[in-house]
Amino acid sequence: MSVNYTTSLSADPDLEVTATSCAYGHLLVDLHAADSVGQEKYTALHDAQTDHADSIVQRDLFERVYKGLSGIRSHYTPLNTLAYS
Repeated sequence: MSVNYTTSLSADPDLEVTATSCAYGHLLVDLHAADSVGQEKYTALHDAQTDHADSIVQRDLFERVYKGLSGIRSHYTPLNTLAYS
């Protein structure tokens, strides 16, 4: 059982409008609760999918950089050799 106390600032309130407004308020609360069922699970799934996609991009970038490196590398980069010449 739910009891709702509503007051009006008007000296002659329209009780039918006030009662309808209260009923709509309760209906909206119930609809919101029904609409948010599973929302936390959906959000967690979406976050996991986004993290997975980001990790794939990072892995692919690492592989491209790693495979692009020469097997024989000197200790000096071209910038260092220019600085010492």
